[in-house]
Amino acid sequence: MVSAPGSNHWADVDWICPLLWTTAVIAFGIGDVLTTAVGLALGGVVEANPMARPVVRELGVFAMISLKVLVFGLAVVAWRSTPSPYSEGIPIGLATLGVTLSVWNVAVVVTAFLV
Repeated sequence: MVSAPGSNHWADVDWICPLLWTTAVIAFGIGDVLTTAVGLALGGVVEANPMARPVVRELGVFAMISLKVLVFGLAVVAWRSTPSPYSEGIPIGLATLGVTLSVWNVAVVVTAFLV
């Protein structure tokens, strides 16, 4: 479904929401975990997130997957209970956070590798 002529609701375009969720899963779900794992494997790098730090320290980086599943579960509940077009802010936020974290982690890994 596409917005009616003259409508300015970009969220009515069917492909936007799946694209946002896909970006969130790839960047926040996969990218952050992989770049964190690489950084921790290099040594001299620690998890910066105070909520994830004890989990990573005690259970290893792949325990972060459980945290990601929890965050995504809460995000989906919030997304489904929020009216459109406001609900699109939830995957936009996760995607933006994921891209930011992944880029930051890559920068930290490159810096740790070069030092």
